[in-house]
Amino acid sequence: MIMATVLTSGFGPFPGCSDNASWNALGAAQPDLPPGWNLQRVHLDVAWSRAADTLLERIDQETRIVLAFGQADDDPIRIERFAINAPDATLIDTDGERLGRRTLCAEGPPAYESGLPITELVDAIAAEGIPVTESHYAGGYLCNFTFYRLMHFIATEQAELIAGFIHVPPADRLNLTTTARAIQRAIETAIDVVGCAE
Repeated sequence: MIMATVLTSGFGPFPGCSDNASWNALGAAQPDLPPGWNLQRVHLDVAWSRAADTLLERIDQETRIVLAFGQADDDPIRIERFAINAPDATLIDTDGERLGRRTLCAEGPPAYESGLPITELVDAIAAEGIPVTESHYAGGYLCNFTFYRLMHFIATEQAELIAGFIHVPPADRLNLTTTARAIQRAIETAIDVVGCAE
């Protein structure tokens, strides 16, 4: 049987932090996958030089969905709609490096729109009683960088998969058990939508 893969990612700690809710909750999430689907998890360092490449290198012919997760200092789960072609050049990563340029990709458009079923994801997570919202700004750091590089890869390689980015709150704003449940519902809902489109 040919398997279909849901590729997921979460980040390690930011500089000066000991953990990151996106990776911790992703590791705890146990979505109910239909037959023929498997889940892969990828740990991303908060590093300009390798975060996006680590994710993109894991995309293969079985990958049907890519759900990248990151942490944002906010209360709700944020389903990001747009990745923008602009970094915050002042932000330093865990290697002590800045990106050092005004755009993420010189040949890329100003923004890409998520391929995720945003309305369905918001509705599914809200039905669990978990705070969630659609967001139009993924920030200027590694989350937006990875999101933009992911969508640029799909556009330029004409990859037949759906992908996008979701921010989760830190653990002191939303407990990890609840965040893991939100991640589970996001994965399950994305698979449901892809299955309906086939």
